[in-house]
Amino acid sequence: MPGPSKRRQQPVDKFHPYGGTASSPKNKKQGSSGPSEAGVGPIQPSTTYSHGQASIISAFPRIPKISRKRGVVQTRDDLAELSDFSDNSSDGLPQWYLDIDLSKPSTQTSIRRTTTIELRRIIILMNDFDDRYGNISPYDCDDFFNKIRSQLHCLTLMTVNSAELKQVRTLDRDRGLPRLFDSSEAKEKYPWDIVLDAQELYNKWADQQLDPYLLAGIQINYPEGDRSRTRVSMELDKSYPRTSARFFGDDGLVNGQWFPTQLCALRDGAHGALQGGIYGSSEGEGAYSVVMKDSHYEDRDDGDVVWYCGTDSAGNFKITADTQYLRDSVRTGNPVRLLRGSQKITKKGKKQSTPELDEQHKYRPEMGLRYDGLYDVVQERELDSAIGKWIFKLVRREGQHPIRWEGLEARPTQNELKEWKRIKEVDLRQNEYGYTE
Repeated sequence: MPGPSKRRQQPVDKFHPYGGTASSPKNKKQGSSGPSEAGVGPIQPSTTYSHGQASIISAFPRIPKISRKRGVVQTRDDLAELSDFSDNSSDGLPQWYLDIDLSKPSTQTSIRRTTTIELRRIIILMNDFDDRYGNISPYDCDDFFNKIRSQLHCLTLMTVNSAELKQVRTLDRDRGLPRLFDSSEAKEKYPWDIVLDAQELYNKWADQQLDPYLLAGIQINYPEGDRSRTRVSMELDKSYPRTSARFFGDDGLVNGQWFPTQLCALRDGAHGALQGGIYGSSEGEGAYSVVMKDSHYEDRDDGDVVWYCGTDSAGNFKITADTQYLRDSVRTGNPVRLLRGSQKITKKGKKQSTPELDEQHKYRPEMGLRYDGLYDVVQERELDSAIGKWIFKLVRREGQHPIRWEGLEARPTQNELKEWKRIKEVDLRQNEYGYTE
């Protein structure tokens, strides 16, 4: 992954674009501290980006993935061919994958036919598309893309084991998922959302994260062990591998990557605070990440440009550590990861709606949190010195794929939404709006 680039010089506005200082509440900022999808239509080209754009191609790392260190806080004729593993594409593959011995009876007995069929399905789709590439109608091309996209979304939530991945050669550069993202040719052929989703799935499986459960590594606590009670709490399972969020840049995170809860974002190293909206370096290097979600602050979300408030102090004319992180980011130019949270829903399943709010919230995911790329903190302004209130202008870095808030590219996918609603209802005893019954 390329290191943080020098911050672009941005024009400094005299003031933020939506008015002057507002009244400053005394409260501290909240948040500071598988079936295929139906009804998929033809791909709508982006007005700004194309999946063959050279500047975007250069933004993606090649295999092997530069992953953050994980630790405890710390029927077709070529089906048979797919199972004959060779070492022609071993370059860059994870060692655990190379070490699997498919000749062992114990390994063979762990391989489920139903799973390998689904894994092979996407390879067959790629083979068929390659056979017809260059001589295919736009309609048939979109049909292939829809099928590949849908299969990727299904595989993301499917249980697999290491032997099944090896049997089908799913991680092989010349046969498996890398064919969708690991070359300039692939990025020319396939829509950018397919490239990103294939990269994310490869990263997950290459890192041996094979449990598709959305709350994997999170312990659900039922009061006194009584599962019939409605109120539950969640915490990280201390025995589960967790990724540190103390880094600048994306480092393996993929634009649009989705997390059902902020605890999941903490688990996967996207954001390092359990509840806080700002996470940063105590050594003056700046903020690592911020979360945009409902609050009483004067935040403004225009997509590629965001106005984001720091946290209020106790009224002693000092600024909080969280606010200082963002001030340090202005000085250092280190990029900040931005995650957007879904709009809060009332017990009656309604969202507060006005034309202005609807415009402000249009970039929000339907549920959970979504990683929307890297932003530079280019401007700061003090709003109320008595409580240390500052507002910051964040500008999305160029060369990234668009924010995945609408259309076929939107995250979370319909499969993810359906599975999360099922988990909330069955495991968390919540209704579809997130409230306990």
